[in-house]
Amino acid sequence: HARSLPPASLRVAAADKVHNAYAILRDLRNVGDEVWSRFNAPADDVIAYYEGLVRAMRESGGGKLVDELDRIVKGIQREIGY
Repeated sequence: HARSLPPASLRVAAADKVHNAYAILRDLRNVGDEVWSRFNAPADDVIAYYEGLVRAMRESGGGKLVDELDRIVKGIQREIGY
């Protein structure tokens, strides 16, 4: 889906995902693994989803928001010991 978005829509989608991923990272630091109880998928699947988004958004032109999303996803991975 991200691969077919026009640039303006890609930026909006990336901003939304940055916000969501940052909330995961923040909550992970505050409440630990309890954060994963909010999802209908295990942590590995959530992280794989975000990694896939980063790849797809990079293929569509990327940009600073996608770079920020990638940094946040890597931060989540570090927090859980990837």
